[in-house]
Amino acid sequence: MIFLISFIITFIIIIIIVYTYYSRENKLVEAIAFYENGEKGRALELFKAYLATRPNDIKSKQYLAKIYYEEEEPLFAAKLLVSLTLSRYATDKEKADAYAFMAQIYDEQGKKEKAIQTAMKGFKLDPKNEKLHYQMGLIYIKNEKIDRAIKELNLVLHKNRLNLDARMSLAKLHEERGEEIKSIFQYKKILEINPSYEKASYKLGEIYYKKNDYKNASLYLEQIKEKEKSWEIDYYYMLINSYIKLHKMEKVKTELENIVLGNNEKNEKITFMRYELGNIYEMEGEKLKAYKLYEEITQDIPKYRDIITRMNKLKKELFPEEHAKMIEKIDYNNSSEIDFKELCYKIIGKLGYKEMKLIKDTRNKLLVLASEKFKTLLQGKYLIGITKSPTAITAGEVGKFISEFEGQEADRGIMVSTSTYTEQAIKLVKEYEIELLDKVDIFEILGE
Repeated sequence: MIFLISFIITFIIIIIIVYTYYSRENKLVEAIAFYENGEKGRALELFKAYLATRPNDIKSKQYLAKIYYEEEEPLFAAKLLVSLTLSRYATDKEKADAYAFMAQIYDEQGKKEKAIQTAMKGFKLDPKNEKLHYQMGLIYIKNEKIDRAIKELNLVLHKNRLNLDARMSLAKLHEERGEEIKSIFQYKKILEINPSYEKASYKLGEIYYKKNDYKNASLYLEQIKEKEKSWEIDYYYMLINSYIKLHKMEKVKTELENIVLGNNEKNEKITFMRYELGNIYEMEGEKLKAYKLYEEITQDIPKYRDIITRMNKLKKELFPEEHAKMIEKIDYNNSSEIDFKELCYKIIGKLGYKEMKLIKDTRNKLLVLASEKFKTLLQGKYLIGITKSPTAITAGEVGKFISEFEGQEADRGIMVSTSTYTEQAIKLVKEYEIELLDKVDIFEILGE
């Protein structure tokens, strides 16, 4: 009987011990699951509770240090890491990993010497520790000791060829040094290991794009599903330009719509892509869509001459009544001779030119050879003629301008009128590098 009672008591104690052990272990598993799912607050509480019952547990200390670091509390993280390095329950590798983490924290705080000293302590315990070599590589990169950085990163890969962070850092270093073959090799290796590593696909696309290898550029850029905000615009810009070079116009339109429509960012590349999409819409007869895109561009660049010209042309077709009313309202013909000259030079300046040589100056006409205002090299010659006229400019008057244009051997001609042009006059300039601007264009250029 006594034996039976003793057996039952022992059995109950064993059950309690086993239950307590697995209950604690379940807490640890649960805490890790919360951390992996991004619920760091709940994970933190569970890890702390677990450590209260298992103060020497290594894994919970490692996770707690990560959480404190990620929550920008490096002091608490460092304290836990120090306790790991002093723990008799931690292996040499675990201690070396802790030293690597501490070195990272010190390096980010600008304590370079302390970071290096900390890493050296780790190397004494585990000379081939990949985390220590990786951290030393980052320290050398920051201090522009690139050869040493490359050596450290290669040591990481010698230990673990699957370390993608080390490969990525190494690929970037080779790329920055102009070692194209080596950088391409590393980026391709990353994709062999992890085909969905999209930053590597982006970098390969960028390298091939710069080499004008548009086929390979588009090949790698097409593999990207999730774009990072920091390089999303550059991604679309390169992909669209690659498609343009490869004459894949259907794809050009699709990608342009993906990045342009609904995008309010002010960016030169976005403006370019908005312009390209507007051109496509215009060619396909979707004139209202084109007009709205051009209108968006003028909000950023009010004096974009080509856009103004296109908008005026579309306005005549889309809003004929509005355009007619505008033409009626605009009148530059009542200006005095002095006011007219002032108007002429204002137009020339707004167009981005400056007078190089005065050819003709009368009450109603100014004819000058001009150069680009902000260009110093490879200057062209531009013939600009501005005429004050209450009636439409005829083909005969345009013909005289063409003769002067050819005589001056100008690269480009701009004829400006305070009225409009006859149909014959417009047809006449089609074979020449001559642009005709009417009074609506003047209004748009001056913004008045």
